[in-house]
Amino acid sequence: GSDVRPTASLKARVAALVTKLSSRIATRVWYSTTDMAPHFKDLTVPHRYMPNPVSESFFRTGALPKRQHVLFAVPLMRLKGAETAIAAMETLSKSPDLKLSAFGFGPDEPEAAELRRRIPNSVALHPWTPHERMPSLFSSASVVVGRLGLGSLGVTELEAMAVGRPLITYQEGSIRKLESYYRTDPPVISCESAAEVVEAVRTCLHDSAYARELGERARTWVRQYHSSATVAGLYDCEYRAV
Repeated sequence: GSDVRPTASLKARVAALVTKLSSRIATRVWYSTTDMAPHFKDLTVPHRYMPNPVSESFFRTGALPKRQHVLFAVPLMRLKGAETAIAAMETLSKSPDLKLSAFGFGPDEPEAAELRRRIPNSVALHPWTPHERMPSLFSSASVVVGRLGLGSLGVTELEAMAVGRPLITYQEGSIRKLESYYRTDPPVISCESAAEVVEAVRTCLHDSAYARELGERARTWVRQYHSSATVAGLYDCEYRAV
């Protein structure tokens, strides 16, 4: 994804150029987020969508936390909607009884540092977290806010859904129309603006039955399309074909 998407970073632009040139001599090209298809439309090499796998450890997490906690699982980068997330944090931080936390890191440290300075002081910031600790981090939240840019679900969003938490993110259009792999759209709350994010968070916190049901449907959807066993089977068939 990030090796191909347009960006202002010189390092990333070089990586994107190398990736695109390499794609021309590849036997197959596989991409794993639904916003990537347009980047390969002029490629003559066979290319297809291959879903990201989600580890079984995320499906084994427990009950909702006792205290209401909103986790903003958005890397600190504008491309993934960090500015929208910060604007939502500013509004929600006015509720003293609500615990807010957020990812405090991003791939480009100067950009991350600039965005980090704008996050309200009451928001707890998580440093880079080893992957094996992510199930515990997600399960500590009542609601997870994923990336609010790009219009697709990344690994972080899928893992939050697998934990059984209601996910607020930005999904552009019907995923079924973007990729034929899916027969149903993901049960997420899609928001574009900070005001929509705030409203969605409050709805989930005030209606626990709705939030619990949405989280369980999210977990079921991810297991159907993104479990490790399911994705491994797809890759087995693809490797044999190659």
